[in-house]
Amino acid sequence: MFPRFPCPAVSPSPACRWGCKSSGSHSRRRLCSGWRTPMSRPPTGTPAARPSNAREGHRSLQPAIGRCIMAEDIGLMEAIHSQRQITRYRNDPVSREDIEKIIDAAIRAPSGGNTQPWHFIAITDPELIEKIGGLYRDIWLGAQGAEPRPDEPPAYRQARQLAHKMPEVPAMILVCVDHTKGSAPYTPGQPIERGRYASSIWLAIQNLFLAARALGLGTRITTVHIRGEEQIKEWLGIPEHVETVCLTPLGYPRGSFGPTQRQPAEEVSSFNRYGSR
Repeated sequence: MFPRFPCPAVSPSPACRWGCKSSGSHSRRRLCSGWRTPMSRPPTGTPAARPSNAREGHRSLQPAIGRCIMAEDIGLMEAIHSQRQITRYRNDPVSREDIEKIIDAAIRAPSGGNTQPWHFIAITDPELIEKIGGLYRDIWLGAQGAEPRPDEPPAYRQARQLAHKMPEVPAMILVCVDHTKGSAPYTPGQPIERGRYASSIWLAIQNLFLAARALGLGTRITTVHIRGEEQIKEWLGIPEHVETVCLTPLGYPRGSFGPTQRQPAEEVSSFNRYGSR
């Protein structure tokens, strides 16, 4: 289990861990119990509008960038601190509206030369999910073995569990790079240079993950599909100049989000000189 530490909502410290000055600026319901927020479940009915209250601190939503306003947004710093890779998903469907919000957040990422070389394929057809998820499962189990090893690390146990469940996830997003949109010329028929635009696409993927978390949806980085990329491209009609980068499942998690277990920032950072604090 990940360690629990005092929720900022009930901490005796007068200041928020993320810089807010008011000790009363947080919703007790949202931050306690390991950041189990109301949005970790599918929304029911008409959600109440968020109050436009200056006391909300970092939670208040400034004028939105882009065409979507995420009224349900939990706040950037809470999303960062409670985000984790999700292995188990509930069967509840993910709405097209939420998927479009998530992709709209992803495309706000910076990219080299503002080339915006990305393309996102949302997969919601159950038959396609079963086919792609089944291919993913077969590739993973073929590489790691059908049965777990006695000494298998926890990360591999989770990955094995995901492989078995991948054909049943509610939705997927396949993140791609279109090499005709990159900074370097692309000659049709020539092999693509994998990873050439990684610095741009992974910024978009992190935006995607944080937007999903803000809406109570879980995600996970997976790249196993690349071993079956040719088949997936055929199923989805992806042209030769498009590289598939990351296949992320998307759904409401079984269980809670963070907090996550990380080394303290002071142990992995320096000021002005390596190793100097």
